[in-house]
Amino acid sequence: MYTSKRGRPVWFLRAPPLVPASPRQRHQRNRFVVGAHVWTSMPPAEKLLWARACQLDRIRITPYNLFIWWALSRRDDIIHSIELRTGITLLPIGHST
Repeated sequence: MYTSKRGRPVWFLRAPPLVPASPRQRHQRNRFVVGAHVWTSMPPAEKLLWARACQLDRIRITPYNLFIWWALSRRDDIIHSIELRTGITLLPIGHST
């Protein structure tokens, strides 16, 4: 935000970056993009399983956020705990990181 010559505030929705993204930043952004593409390509029935597991286990995040968290962290142990508590299989059988 800055004040124009006319004395009025000028707002930007986001500030332009001062330096290009680092390789690590680009890598992290690409991980989010891939996770989002995988989620959007999932059949509705599979997304419904993630939603039902969140509901049954009373997880206070969206199914999409849980999936993205798992896609970035690869914490299969946490997802397996949710599967055990809810009786819903979220990861393919025999899945390993």
